[in-house]
Amino acid sequence: MASRLLEAIFSINPNHPQTLRGFANYRLKAIRETDAFADQVTVNLSELLNSCEYVSWGMIDVGEPLSILPTVTLMDYVATDIVKHSSYSMRAKLIKSIALADIGMVR
Repeated sequence: MASRLLEAIFSINPNHPQTLRGFANYRLKAIRETDAFADQVTVNLSELLNSCEYVSWGMIDVGEPLSILPTVTLMDYVATDIVKHSSYSMRAKLIKSIALADIGMVR
């Protein structure tokens, strides 16, 4: 359920992929025109990153790697572009590559 909730964030803008497979090679540049993460009192970015990672690993563990692609795309965007945290950025890329390998899109 958490992965579906995080996936819903991308429905704000029709420029985002509309299918789960569409997130396989998608690099998020912005969620919307205004900065969705400007108010860091409302959105705790470290908790968001931790939650995205937890949900992603959990979905991989239960055999749903395709479902985590939007979640890990959001994690990568926040880690790389918003907070510029190299460790979380690498974790997001690692999780995404594992998920893509699990669904057969990477060998």
